[in-house]
Amino acid sequence: ELITSKNTESAAESVELSEKVSALSLSIADKRVLVSTAASSIEEIDNRIKVIDEAEAQRKPILDELEKAKNEAQEELDKVTEKNNDLNNSLSGIELLAEKRLQKLNALKENENSLRNDLHIKNSRVAMLTDLEKNMEGYQGSVKAVMREVKHNVLKGIHAPVSQIISVKDKYALAVETALGAAIQNIITETENDAKKAINFLKESKAGRATFLPLTSVKGNELSEKGLDDCYGYINLASELVEYDSKYKGVITSLLGRTVVSEDLDSAVEIAKKYSYKFKVVTLDGQVVNAGGSMTGGARLQNAGILSRANEIEKLNKECNDIQEKLDIAVKDVLEQQENYSSLSAELEGCKAEIAFTGEEKIRMEGVLALKKGQLEAILNSKNEELTKHIIQNHHNNCK
Repeated sequence: ELITSKNTESAAESVELSEKVSALSLSIADKRVLVSTAASSIEEIDNRIKVIDEAEAQRKPILDELEKAKNEAQEELDKVTEKNNDLNNSLSGIELLAEKRLQKLNALKENENSLRNDLHIKNSRVAMLTDLEKNMEGYQGSVKAVMREVKHNVLKGIHAPVSQIISVKDKYALAVETALGAAIQNIITETENDAKKAINFLKESKAGRATFLPLTSVKGNELSEKGLDDCYGYINLASELVEYDSKYKGVITSLLGRTVVSEDLDSAVEIAKKYSYKFKVVTLDGQVVNAGGSMTGGARLQNAGILSRANEIEKLNKECNDIQEKLDIAVKDVLEQQENYSSLSAELEGCKAEIAFTGEEKIRMEGVLALKKGQLEAILNSKNEELTKHIIQNHHNNCK
């Protein structure tokens, strides 16, 4: 019974072991299948990785080239952007400077035009006064007649009317004209005989009367009263206030040597009274206290203005010369400033053209950069999608 029992147990164990062996055999078979499948998956993944590595190896030069091109495009864009900004800043400065130069140019042109207008006005005035002087406007007909004969070389030894052989400052012109009175048109001759011939001409031609002053006969003495210099309002003797050639000294002394010039009528009266009305006193504004005490004044004399006219011609000619010098400088300044402005205008246009060019270049480089970024992104996205697919596939295989 014991042996039978043992056999029974052994048989049961044998069956159990057999079942375990069978189960293990089945498990081993399953594991072998899993190992084989895993090996196939690993091989497939290795092959796919190999393909990806090969693709990556092919992509790398392209990616490197695109990355380099993108960086170069970015650098070029940065440069052209900086240059464009610098040019815009320069443009603002050039425009401001150009505006200032234009303002200066306009001011210089305005000054030039003003000088031209002033010169034209004064030249016209000189021409008019010179014409009057040439035609002896304001002179008596007899004087004109004599001087015409002189020009025609008919009369000899005739110098000129008194008015034409003296010059006087504007300040004293009216006083001297008043002091001379009608004598301002007296005609100076070389000799008495020359004067006689001129008088005969006037008589025969019935051209009127004139007074002649032969240098050989007309002499005069200047006042030598003591204390005149100390009198209130005293200016000088009329003969001392005119300029003339020394050969006319006798004539001028005879006409003006005994006439005093004073500031005003009050001082003239005081001076005349102090010296018992021995000589004539004339004021700057043309009033007269005559020798003997009579007084004349209130209106300009018929001959007034002849000396002033000559003075004005001389003064205007000097002013015209001064204006012409200023005008020459002004014209030079305008031309120089015009060149400066034109040069800057050309620089301004050049800057604008360069800004336009760099602006277009900037837009072009932005397009190039965007293109390179897009190409790079497209390749990177394509690579990532492929890797993602392999990762997902590997994950699914591991889960089986």
